[in-house]
Amino acid sequence: MSFKYYEFKYFVPALLLDRTIELLNAFYGGTDPFPEGWLSSVYFDSQDRKSINECKNGSLYKRKFRMRKYGQNDDSNCQLQIKEKELNAVWKHKLSVDTANDEKWPYHLIPMSTNIFTLSSQYHNLEPIVKTTYFRRRYRVFDYRITLDAKIHFKSCYGFRNQRFKAMFLPFGVLEIKTKQDNPKLPFFKLINLKQVSFSKLYLAVQCLENTEGFLNKYIAEAAD
Repeated sequence: MSFKYYEFKYFVPALLLDRTIELLNAFYGGTDPFPEGWLSSVYFDSQDRKSINECKNGSLYKRKFRMRKYGQNDDSNCQLQIKEKELNAVWKHKLSVDTANDEKWPYHLIPMSTNIFTLSSQYHNLEPIVKTTYFRRRYRVFDYRITLDAKIHFKSCYGFRNQRFKAMFLPFGVLEIKTKQDNPKLPFFKLINLKQVSFSKLYLAVQCLENTEGFLNKYIAEAAD
């Protein structure tokens, strides 16, 4: 399955997190059939770090490969996903799988999806790089899908060979809006000032775990400015 949408992301400082949740619940509480829950994703990349370099170099096209698990204890609710991005336009390719496997990209399942097979063939020898875990709140209004991620945690996988740290916790949240419109208009934004940011969990995780020039502190300072 694949579909196209536009994606907008906003930095939510720790001091504004409770207020943001309060406003979202007041405007849109109870609008999603799965209002909240834990997610974890294992991100894969080629041995030459093609996906990471696409993020780092600001490439027009970007692709991310991941195995996503919904919930903390249920291994049966898992998806193989490829996310393609061109500027703000996003395509997501999904394939349900029986169980999550953190150790290798499941090539034996790829023939079931033409899109996933085609894209995977362009990234050789995919291996696990980082695992992200976070708590997500979900809301829906018209064609808008709104999510707020908090308690975001990064952990390195065995395919990540240059990390300085094994794990890291992010002291802020990220609000995402997915819509078919190219410019979100929601009354929620009139009541709170959130800065739109460029945010990639994969790229931020790699930079933080490598401690590239104090990347996390620099990112927070720029996002909060």
